Amino acid sequence: DRGIDIRGFVNGPLKLSTEETDAGQSYEVDLTRASIELAEVGWSKSPGVAARAVFRMNEADGRREIRGFRLTSEGVEIEGGITLTSSGDLERAEFSRFALRTSDDASLRLSKRGRQITVDLQATRLDARGLIASMSATSKGGATDKTALKITAEVGQLIGFNGVTLSGVSLAMSKDGGELRALDLSGSSGGKSIFQAKLTGEGAGRELAGTFQDTGAILRFANLYDRMRGGVGLLSITMPTATEWTGRFKIKRLAITEDPAIRELARSPGVLEARDPRRQQLMAAAERGGEATFSALDLEFRRNGDLLTITDGTLAGPTIG
Repeated sequence: DRGIDIRGFVNGPLKLSTEETDAGQSYEVDLTRASIELAEVGWSKSPGVAARAVFRMNEADGRREIRGFRLTSEGVEIEGGITLTSSGDLERAEFSRFALRTSDDASLRLSKRGRQITVDLQATRLDARGLIASMSATSKGGATDKTALKITAEVGQLIGFNGVTLSGVSLAMSKDGGELRALDLSGSSGGKSIFQAKLTGEGAGRELAGTFQDTGAILRFANLYDRMRGGVGLLSITMPTATEWTGRFKIKRLAITEDPAIRELARSPGVLEARDPRRQQLMAAAERGGEATFSALDLEFRRNGDLLTITDGTLAGPTIG
């Protein structure tokens, strides 16, 4: 009757030891032989990887108070306190240390009331690669999300893919039932290239606008496309429903590197006939390294459910386009 339901994210055998103390019931749990899946934060543990949790629990005023909670595993260290309802459901949690990777330096607070979950993250440094990968996987369909979620975060350094780290990241967002209701995101890449994204309007009148001084860095950070360098981007999306969008992404002054398609174009007979010395030099770079600069990329797209379709696109540049 004092159990905590962990079946949703822990699977396999556990070794549990308890002791009655003046401060409450003391627990030590060996999770080494179990698998753990925390998809929401992009972390998982396979059976055989050492993991251990210790905490004290007592009951007061119809609640279960967990104090001195500490979870450790490879690169993971989470410390803090948790409050549960009398039935074992989460009411609130506060972790003074929340590290899912060795380099993480963060604290986390969350609370739950009915369907509403509120999260506040404060971090000096946070590795976001697991979270990005998890978001990419969960965005591809699945059951309808009935949770109402509100997140605020301030992160000094946010580590992404392909060696890209964002700085001074500020996030305020909310969603309900999988539908984005509010978003205000800002920060910089390379210490100087600012990016911003904001959702305005309500219901069928929602519009998302974003500006990116280094679009290539943002795409590499999110592991979406690693061959673009630079590019000043302007993104606009109308979102009449959660799964039906129309949008336009305009990018100026960009370069594409190590692209096989550019190499093939540079070798085509019509292109090789260029007589201008400057153009010949550019074509040689394109053929040798698959690299070309472009003055503008303009994409129009539509989302319908899990399908994203490019409806129109133009690419212009001095070499190709």
